[in-house]
Parts: sequence; structure tokens; C-alpha cells
Amino acid sequence: MHSRINRVRLLTYGRQVDPEHLTLRAATLTAICCLLSITFFQYLHQTTLLGWAAFAALAYSQIDTLEVPAKRIPYLALNIVVFSALAWVGITLGHYQRWFLLSIPFVIFACGYTIAYGNRYFNPGAWAAFLYVAFGSVLGDRFFAWHVAITFVGVGILCMIVSLLFFPEKPVQRMRKSCIRILERCRIDNGDVELLLNSQNALFQTYLKHHLVAKEQQAAYWECHKVLYQLHLSEKHLKTLKMEAMLHIDFAESQLPKMHEHTQILIQALIDLLRGKIYPFPVSDGVTQECRDAVKAAQAAECQKHDPDLSGILAYSSYLFHTIQIWNLLSSLATPARVIVGIDARDES
Repeated sequence: MHSRINRVRLLTYGRQVDPEHLTLRAATLTAICCLLSITFFQYLHQTTLLGWAAFAALAYSQIDTLEVPAKRIPYLALNIVVFSALAWVGITLGHYQRWFLLSIPFVIFACGYTIAYGNRYFNPGAWAAFLYVAFGSVLGDRFFAWHVAITFVGVGILCMIVSLLFFPEKPVQRMRKSCIRILERCRIDNGDVELLLNSQNALFQTYLKHHLVAKEQQAAYWECHKVLYQLHLSEKHLKTLKMEAMLHIDFAESQLPKMHEHTQILIQALIDLLRGKIYPFPVSDGVTQECRDAVKAAQAAECQKHDPDLSGILAYSSYLFHTIQIWNLLSSLATPARVIVGIDARDES
């Protein structure tokens, strides 16, 4: 029982720190590339290069950005050239310790300066600086330096092929799944919605600014992101209002459960819509009118008392007002969701 609870907690924590499973994908890519590279060099009976092959697979897998091929291939190719060149230079200068020690500050400065261009470039820069120091600590000749450099070229090409085959990036589908994931968290009242919204913001900034989708779809995605953020803020406020209302009103006897159920229906309808299940979106007019009539009836019953307490009625009315706002936000998401799904279907066909 305890092990099952621990597994659930571990999975919950994993979703919070890595909502898009990028770390899991990078770890899987590393394992596959290490296995293939070690097996290949073992088959060639190049046992002295096994460690360098595994090291290269680890370095290349950790710097893979998992973006679209148009940006991914040049980025990985540039790093293959840099790492391989540093392998040859580092091992060659390893025989001349004075020159190697003098070159270390320049290499570290050049690699460290990459942080000015963002974490995307600093990560391979940090790996390059670390590898250069490791290369220089190896006692070998120029022939061995060429072997290690060629090993880094071969493993880099292998990692590029494996990453493109097993982890192809589909930005439009990834953005749509991000919207679905946030709506699912809102439906189950999960606390990591804000983290998912921040992750989605970075995702949209990466892809939408580079015009990887049509203009109407860009506008639809940005509209979804804006409304989802407003939805998250409204739901946080709604929790406080619900607690205040329940201090004065019996939850089971009121219309509060029906409001929550209708919110769940609207969220599920949006999830189905984003998944390509097109059907008429539910309306809220009938439920809204029933809840308003319930508030009026409760108000009339309270006012007939000798010593009426209108605190509960005010709390109930405020809860209903903010719930209707949430329903309006969810209804406004239906139009951009149809645009997203319609363009996705057209592109995939």
C-alpha cells in the first residue's frame, strides 16, 4: 500500500517538475544512443574508444533541443564540429602541458560567453568546456586524437539520426496537447496549473514567433493561452468564494453541486473539441437561469425570517456570478479550439 502511494507521489512530482516529459525523453535518448554506440565500437574491437563513445552520446543527447528539424539539424551539426575539434585540439595539446594550461582560460571564456545567447547555447558551451579539460588529461598521440575526434563525429551523427527518428518534433500537436493538459488539470482541480501555463508560454514563444503555423492559428493559440490564464485566476478566486458560501449554505441542498458539474461538462467538451471530436458545444443559459432562481428563492426564504442573515445569500450570489464568468470564458474557448483543430486536420491531410 505504501509503495503504491509513493509511486503516485513520485508520478505527481514528476509531472510538476517536468510537465512535458522533456527530461524523460532526453534520458531515453541518452540510453538508446549509448547502447548503440558502445555496441558498434565493441563490434569493431575498439575497446579504448568505448568510454569516449559513451561520453559523446551523453553529451550530444543532453544538448538536443527537440525542436523542428529545420533548426535542430544545423544546431546539432554545429555542436558535432565543435566537440570533435576540441577533442583533437585537447588531446594533441595534452603533450604540451604548458600550452594546454594556457589554452584552458581562453576555451572556458569562449564557452562561458555563450550564456549571453541564452541557455540553449550555454548548455553545449558548458559541455564543451568540460570535455576540453577531459581531453587534455588524456596521454595520447595525434593518431589517437584523430580516433577520438572521428568517434565524436560518428556518435554525433548517430545521435542526430536516432533523435530525428525516435523523437520527431511536431510543434502544432505539442501546443494543442499543452492546452488539453491545462484543461485536464483544471478539471481535476490540480495545483500545478500555473507551472503548466508558464511552460506553455515558453512553448508558444518558441514556435509562434517563428511563424511555424498559419496566422489564424497563431491568433487562436494566443487567444487560448490568454483565456486559460484568466480561467486559472478565476478558479483560484472561486475556491475562496465557495468556502465562504459553505459557511452559510448547505452545499448538498443548494445549486452549488450543479454549478460545479456544469463547469466539468464544459471543460470536458473543450478537451474533446481539441482532440478532434466536433459536436455542438454545450450552452449554459438553462443552468444559469436555474441557479439564479435558486438564489432568489433562498433570498426570499431568508428575508421572511425574523432575524435574517443575508451573508450566505451574498456569498452564494458572488459564487454564482464568478461561476458564470468562468462559463463565459470556457464558451469563448470553443471558437479558437475549432480553428486549431480545423487547421491541424487540413495540414495532416
